Parts: sequence; structure tokens; C-alpha cells
Amino acid sequence: MVNINWDVVPDAEDFSPVPAGEYPTKIVECTEEVPKSGNEFFKLKHEILEGEYKGKFVFDTLFFTESALKRVKLVCSRIGIKTTGEMELEPKMFIGKKCILDVIIESYDDDGKTKKSNKVSFAGYKPYQAGAVAVVAEQEIDEENVSVEDDDDIPF
Repeated sequence: MVNINWDVVPDAEDFSPVPAGEYPTKIVECTEEVPKSGNEFFKLKHEILEGEYKGKFVFDTLFFTESALKRVKLVCSRIGIKTTGEMELEPKMFIGKKCILDVIIESYDDDGKTKKSNKVSFAGYKPYQAGAVAVVAEQEIDEENVSVEDDDDIPF
């Protein structure tokens, strides 16, 4: 038998994707990863600041390969990190930075099951503006599951 005091166990976080759209966010975590390949990257955790999804998280990754540095430069310029001259970029420089994030939905296969997750578009960072509100994109219509009824009473 296992004795557990549920009052001290935190609730699990809900990582279900938010709808596609633009969200005001703040970077609350930035960690540096160095895989065996040696191509280091930063993992960013954004917290949504306003709207229905306030408090939810969106994740992004910045890669430091030669081909990906254009995106890193764009992201840094949009969140207020200097992008001139030479510098050493550190994860702590990202913490607390705010921006407007363009979030899209990406589908992927997981053991034969199609799952969805959030992804930040390539140029999906815009400078933060105080008072910014979330703009959720209209939901896509699943054409196969939409029923259309014939209504002869419509006057057009």
C-alpha cells in the first residue's frame, strides 16, 4: 500500500495545443541543450499573458546551425536583444522578454495516431506592445463532418 497526501501534490499541467493565432507572451524559461551532434540549441518556454488562454504555454526552439542563424537574429531583434556586432548569446538574456507570438497547429504521427501540437511560425515573433490582446484564428472547417441542410426559405 502507498500512502499519498494529495494536498501537497501539484496538479499536472495541461499541454494541449492552443488554437492558431497571435498571442502576447513572455519567455519564462530558456535552456541550452547540446546533443551528441554538437549543434547546440535553446529551448524557449513562452507563457501566454492575456485572453482565454492566459497562463498556457507555447514552446519554441532556436537552433544555432549556420542555416538557422537568420531566424535567431530575427527572434532576437523582435524581443529586444542586440543584433549588431559580435556577442555571446546566453539563455538568461531571453528570460522575461515579451513578444507577440504567431502560433500555428502542426499535425504529427505518434505510433499511428495523428496528434496536434503548437508550433511557432518561422517569422512568428513580433515586438510586444503593452495592451496587446490575443487574436485567435478562425477554426478550420472539417469539410467531411459538416452537414448542409437544404433550406428553401432563404430569400437569396
